[in-house]
Parts: sequence; C-alpha cells; structure tokens
Amino acid sequence: MGNIKVACFKLPASRFLDAIWALIEHHGLVIPLHIDNLPPPNLDPDDWRHCWVRRFQKVNDLARRHSRRYRDIAPSPPVVLSENSQAVWKRKRLARKKEEEAARMDELRKENLWREYEMAWEAYRELVKVRKTQDPPLIPIDYMRERSREVMELKAQALGIERPNRSA
Repeated sequence: MGNIKVACFKLPASRFLDAIWALIEHHGLVIPLHIDNLPPPNLDPDDWRHCWVRRFQKVNDLARRHSRRYRDIAPSPPVVLSENSQAVWKRKRLARKKEEEAARMDELRKENLWREYEMAWEAYRELVKVRKTQDPPLIPIDYMRERSREVMELKAQALGIERPNRSA
C-alpha cells in the first residue's frame, strides 16, 4: 500500500464521536478497528453521528461527501449559524430580499390573473351579444352558464377572494 500514515488515539467514550467527526471534517479516513472477543458497541439509532462507520475507500470520495450523491451515505453535522453581527445582517438582508421578491411575484401573478379575467370577460360579453342577435339554433344556455362560471372564478382568483361554491 505504500507510505500510509496511521495515527491511533485512545479516547474516553464520551468524546469518541466528536473526535471521529472532527477527523472526517478534515478529510481523514477513519477505519473501525474490530477486536476479537469484544462485543459490538451499542449504537443509538437516533444519533446521526453513528453513521461514521459507513466509510469511504478514497480520500476524493470523502471530500465529495457533501455533494447530493453522498448525502444519504454520510450526513454532516447540523449547520450552526454564526452570531457575528455581519453574518446576522447578511441573513436579514437575504430574508428581506426573498420577501420582496415573493411580494413582487405575487403582484405580478395578480396582474396576470386580472388581465386574464378581463380578456375572459370581454370574450363572454361578445358571446352574449352574438347569442342575442343569433337566429335559432341559439348557443346552448348550459354553455353560457359554464363560461359565466369560468369568468367569475377568474375574477375571484384575481381579487384573491374565495368564491362560494354554488351548484347550477
């Protein structure tokens, strides 16, 4: 295998997982050591840190473990946000930008819905004019009612109100 540097540590059990994950964060290959006649350790299934045993064979794979491809194989510790005033300010600014963008997109959606409603209303009015001037056979009344419902639904959506559910 060549010149492989190996380091052995003796740690108290309470510090073991913290040390393992510190080594993994610095791209260290951690290989479990199995000793004969020793029972396997008790693992807490709710503690994500016990997945360190699912190891990688190459340093490159270990370095890429943050990618989506490896996320299920070796999760990382939860992100701890900095309390530095600059970092807090940046997070607030980003949140404010997201909020402004959401409001802008909502306004644009409402404008588009209102335009769609106005076009549908004009089309319906033209349909009514045609029906009034039309010789038999007339445009079916059921079709006219359906078009009217569609226009009212669009208006309710454009105004952001909930239309009561009425049957024909």
